[in-house]
Amino acid sequence: MIALLSLMLGCPGADDTAIDTASDAPLECDHLSGHICTFAGYQGLAALGQEEIAANESYLYLPQDIGVAPTGDVYVLDWNNHRIRRIDGEGMVETIAGTGLLGDGPEGDARLASFNHPTSVSFDNDGNMLVAAWHNSRIDRIDLTTNLMSYVAGDGSRAFTGDGGDAKIAALDLPSSVVQADDGTIYISDSANMRIRSITTDGLIHTVAGDGVAGYLGDGGPALTAELNNSKGQAAAPSGRIAIGPEGQLYIADTLNQRIRVIDLGTGMIDTFAGNGTAGASGDGGPATEANVFSPTDVAVGLEGELYIADTENSCVRVVRSGTISTFAGICSEGDYTGDNGPATEARLNKPYGVDVDAEGNVFIADTYNHSVRAVWR
Repeated sequence: MIALLSLMLGCPGADDTAIDTASDAPLECDHLSGHICTFAGYQGLAALGQEEIAANESYLYLPQDIGVAPTGDVYVLDWNNHRIRRIDGEGMVETIAGTGLLGDGPEGDARLASFNHPTSVSFDNDGNMLVAAWHNSRIDRIDLTTNLMSYVAGDGSRAFTGDGGDAKIAALDLPSSVVQADDGTIYISDSANMRIRSITTDGLIHTVAGDGVAGYLGDGGPALTAELNNSKGQAAAPSGRIAIGPEGQLYIADTLNQRIRVIDLGTGMIDTFAGNGTAGASGDGGPATEANVFSPTDVAVGLEGELYIADTENSCVRVVRSGTISTFAGICSEGDYTGDNGPATEARLNKPYGVDVDAEGNVFIADTYNHSVRAVWR
């Protein structure tokens, strides 16, 4: 927690001294099905990475999330460097947003904007990037054709205000995740407010889940009266990320409740999808609702509707298929940095905070405390 605590207090990015990596080149990915490799980041070391070189030769600093764009480019939230980086189809990396200095905007050229620990990235129905600017308490949009950034929600203050009004002048508190549904509605995990909020196509913001009280309550009933439990306060760790399912579900990593919750967006009802509420690593091969998870932070939906879970404090990624949970990557409860170009289930991760799936079913993992992005090939 020392590293995360220093981040919450707003420490600057790492030393930007160029480091010669030629004498110790990284392994090339073998792309074999079920194998894992380091896709970005170098040797598990934290630093400010170089530009326009191979992504697996460039440093990262506690990457929090990854998002695969419709174009196939992979975007990395280089969290403690306060930047967003793009990895193209040739595996080359460049910064597309963030100066690296702590700040808040302004709108305009994203490369000239400052962030304070941007935490989650996704893409809207037009292919623009949506960013949960965590300590800025804003949601941003970046047009990837012009690289212009604009504000979508949040006035920059940490509070809870604005329901029923313009999302841009509402207050959020540590928004940790943002996604857009097919109907154009944007959903925000307003994590320290213990709520899920939505922005309708008319730009108005509403609460769709959570009563603002940190706790566990409400399964089988209306999501609006349920309780969620996320980290809050100045030393908070990012928590409570969300994902849209293929049949109108909204999945929530209910981090401190040691559960994954699911909302039926058609009925507004909430239930538990995985986790029994007790921190642990057991349950593989059995019903997901009877398994233990430990501070799950992120969720992502696969090509066949399976749900991937960044089981952060277990240092592994779990997957739920047809109600049954298993380990997909890492050895739960054994954090380390090993296993490249071998089976993902024999590798070791170190507190992964993010997970995403590309259009081919490859799974990308923000291996946060290894300062890397790992890929598991379909």
